[in-house]
Amino acid sequence: MSVRCNSRGQSMVEAALAISLLLILLAGGYWVCTHLFLAAAVESVAHAQLLRFGRGQSDISSALAATVLPGGRRVEMTGNTGSLLQSVPPFSGLAGSTVSSVKASRRGDEIRAFLPLSQHETSISREATVDSWSRDTSSGKKIRRTVQGVLLTGALR
Repeated sequence: MSVRCNSRGQSMVEAALAISLLLILLAGGYWVCTHLFLAAAVESVAHAQLLRFGRGQSDISSALAATVLPGGRRVEMTGNTGSLLQSVPPFSGLAGSTVSSVKASRRGDEIRAFLPLSQHETSISREATVDSWSRDTSSGKKIRRTVQGVLLTGALR
């Protein structure tokens, strides 16, 4: 009986430790899932911005930013285009390299008042060869002139 009397509070201590460890694991799982969802959203938006910017379509960055975080707050989107790195002789200087960068940060959450979680920050940059060779762009005009010149010289032969 003396053994039983000495272990009265042990199960309460074990339960308190187990519950606190479970809460910490749940908070860590929540933080990881939130970070992964934010990273996936930023990557998707960076790809969409890359394609739209490279093809010369209208800017919808505010709508894309709202898909990452509510209201689009703390989401920065940039894009720029450059010429092709390799200069193909008849097509040198064509626009073709497009870079899109998206940075998002989400404030840290608090689980009640005792467990503050750190802030999420994600930055993704994508680069691809995307170009709009429509009639309005300089690349489209240059390609059209080159193709017309090749066809004209073939017709003259």
